[in-house]
Amino acid sequence: MFIKKVILAVFSLCSFPALAQQNFFLQPVLGIGMGKTTPLQSLSSKQKTQFTLLYNAQIGIGYESGRFVLNTGLGYTQTGLALDFQYTDGLGEPIGDGSLSIHYNNLVVPFTAGYKFLMGKKSSVSPLVGAELSYLFSGTSVQSGFGAIHRQKINAAEIKREFQPIGLTGIVQLNFVFKVTDRISIVVAPGFDYLLTNMNKAETGQSLHTYAIRLNGGIKWRL
Repeated sequence: MFIKKVILAVFSLCSFPALAQQNFFLQPVLGIGMGKTTPLQSLSSKQKTQFTLLYNAQIGIGYESGRFVLNTGLGYTQTGLALDFQYTDGLGEPIGDGSLSIHYNNLVVPFTAGYKFLMGKKSSVSPLVGAELSYLFSGTSVQSGFGAIHRQKINAAEIKREFQPIGLTGIVQLNFVFKVTDRISIVVAPGFDYLLTNMNKAETGQSLHTYAIRLNGGIKWRL
């Protein structure tokens, strides 16, 4: 049995380069986006959520069979929100405006599938749908008001105490691919993602879901 496993392992290593040259590719990308959360039940009429600027990066690996495309990889993704509010005095009267932005840092493992449509000899577009597993490990909050800015880090212990660190996010994306050489292409990929699981813990009795519109850009390198 051991010898059989060794033979299979050697065969796999020998055959992988041939398969890789035809079907596998690496796809490192960087992205920027705008994100926020679903409405917060605890907000008063004087508080309003806004979009906030987000960043992401990913090293993807993919496989193509004909026009079908499969992707996975490992990445870093920001989610978050911005909040406008009013400071009040002891009687509840407004005394000034303030803002709060919160960014959550996530490690993600995406899984997407799609179909490639040719737009010409050197370009194509692939609609992709899928999901990504995420692990929320830290965050940063920035509060401003009365001319002062206060920054605070949210560590892993606080995340575990306040939120569900593991989540599942739905992904919809369009991959535009522009061929440069036989092995290298430029990728531009607008997309939308929505946290399907509740970010809040069940005992809070409140739901919280992040979502974002993103624009990714990178290189597709055929192995």
